[in-house]
Amino acid sequence: MSSTDLKNVITNSVEEVDSTSEKIIGRDAVLSVCELDLVSYHEHNAGRLVVDPEEAKIEFGEDVAKKLKLSRDGTKVLWPQPSDDPEDPQNWSDFRKNIQLFIVTLAAIVPDFDSAIGIPDVFALAAQYDTTTGVINNLTTNWSIFLLGWGGLLAVMLMRRFGRLPILFWSQVLTVGFLVGCTFAPNLNTFTAMRCLSSFFGTCPQVTGLYVVTDLFPFHMQARKLNLWTMGFIISPFLSPFVFGFLVARADWRWTYGIASIYSVVVVCLITFFADETMFDRKLPNPRPIPLPSSRLRYRIETLLE
Repeated sequence: MSSTDLKNVITNSVEEVDSTSEKIIGRDAVLSVCELDLVSYHEHNAGRLVVDPEEAKIEFGEDVAKKLKLSRDGTKVLWPQPSDDPEDPQNWSDFRKNIQLFIVTLAAIVPDFDSAIGIPDVFALAAQYDTTTGVINNLTTNWSIFLLGWGGLLAVMLMRRFGRLPILFWSQVLTVGFLVGCTFAPNLNTFTAMRCLSSFFGTCPQVTGLYVVTDLFPFHMQARKLNLWTMGFIISPFLSPFVFGFLVARADWRWTYGIASIYSVVVVCLITFFADETMFDRKLPNPRPIPLPSSRLRYRIETLLE
């Protein structure tokens, strides 16, 4: 075989390999488009989500980009992609969404607000229970702050299993009960137990807000809404020492926990009458396997108690 013939054979072989590769790549590209899961795409690509519709055409191709749901003004790609169900929290009205954010922000004030009550009360408590301020700090303030973290861990696990609303509701109901116990505690042991338990159960809203915001708002709005929610528990540790420092100097220390109990009752009432369940798993064939009851009252009772 001459050198010319050999070159021709090699050239033809390379062309065949290139053609085969192009077919394989083209087939894989088609498969990737067909198999692209828009429902869970945002979970697996959280660090590189495409928000600009024009960039989406480059990233996914024209066919996929046409299927993407956009914001009302058409300038942002929505992640997660809302379903067609009107009960999908991503499809709720702005007013309904902001009401949920407002409630969970007010609730997020409760844990650190209550824990910081011990700062203005420390001398009054030491006098009430005939002990030192160091003992009061060790038994109440330090342990209550420590238990805030553990209560949040438990709340996260329960919320992922049973939903946001029932865990938020029952945690705040228990918090009210333990705050009332702090208010009327006859001795230091009872006060310590009530104080620690109120912190453990009261911390739930400080983790619920993350889930509620991501349930309700698309990716491009989440940072803005999270800033509003975090404002609640960032300012709360400073509110109670500032306000109650004046109160303790002029009234009994029990009024500080009494006022905290009243505030928590207000939060529980808002949760009871206006909060909605925001968990909605779009990956399931039927995100709501249990049909919604026709009665609004029955729906409210079932979501709070179950």
